[in-house]
Amino acid sequence: MPHPNEFGNLTNWFSADEYHGKRLKMSAWVKSEVTRGNAQLWLRVDGEWKSAVDAGVFDNMDDRPIQGHTDWTQYSLVVDVPAESTDIVFGVMLIGSGQIWLDNVSFAAVSKDVPLTGMYSGESVKRAKANNLDFDELAQGSDEKTVVPTASPKSTAQNAIHEWYLEPKGEFEIKLDETQKHSGSRSAYIKSIVSKPTQFGQISQAFVPNKYLGTRLKLSAWAKSKLTSGTAHLWIRVDGEWNDNAYKPGCFDNMDDRPIKAETDWTQYSLVVDVPETSNHVLIGCFLDGAGEFWVDDFSLQIVGKECPLTGCYAVLKGCGKKEPANMNFEQNQDK
Repeated sequence: MPHPNEFGNLTNWFSADEYHGKRLKMSAWVKSEVTRGNAQLWLRVDGEWKSAVDAGVFDNMDDRPIQGHTDWTQYSLVVDVPAESTDIVFGVMLIGSGQIWLDNVSFAAVSKDVPLTGMYSGESVKRAKANNLDFDELAQGSDEKTVVPTASPKSTAQNAIHEWYLEPKGEFEIKLDETQKHSGSRSAYIKSIVSKPTQFGQISQAFVPNKYLGTRLKLSAWAKSKLTSGTAHLWIRVDGEWNDNAYKPGCFDNMDDRPIKAETDWTQYSLVVDVPETSNHVLIGCFLDGAGEFWVDDFSLQIVGKECPLTGCYAVLKGCGKKEPANMNFEQNQDK
């Protein structure tokens, strides 16, 4: 199967009792021949918390996947094991095409001065504000412009778009582009490198919304597109105690009801959500779900009054936003 749209996963688990209250390091040796996509180790501690991000109990190497052909290399994942933990689950997965080998998995309790790993560690999303919204800041110590989909996991520092998390997923090129920008020196650029992508390419970042608690928040950004198929989207999501995997009405918009299509010049788009007092994170980003090219620049955040309407199909009722059923006789055509 040259283009699998699912993933292969090898898992195991054991009781967390031995590591209660400790910081746990999992190490493993992996060899890869990945022709498309990623290979990733993962480690999860299960328990009775509402937010795995806050607990620092999960890492799946989303921020440093194994790509391309690599010889035997040791990788490490570090998580906390709270006293109320029940189980520790771990494994390796291949998302894409190719083959991987796994050997010599080991676990060790480490001191608290060993940093947690992964983008879900909690430590990586405790920023008080969004940063580098105009993409004019480069990653420290680097003047690299391009993020190469097959880059070594050891080279993420020079390949990063400063302050943004990238998900090329083997089917997209993501880089900074100095030839196309709305303002300043550069824009962020997402391009499909296969004719029919089965996933999407995305950039995102998260921050703690203390200054926005209890307000209505407007996210704006400028975007340009040259799509041959599919759509491009901006998105914003507010997370809180309601459930990390659920969209609280009024707290999520991904432009599903008004996606960017075909070829467009620089255009400003806006998304409006509420930020309840119990919110713990705000996540923002954009993604390309299809084939073509997509540029984005000059993100901004602004507190607006309650008279400014919420946007998106998740603003009222989860999943639709409609107050009445529609097209009951199937005679209405979907807008193209």
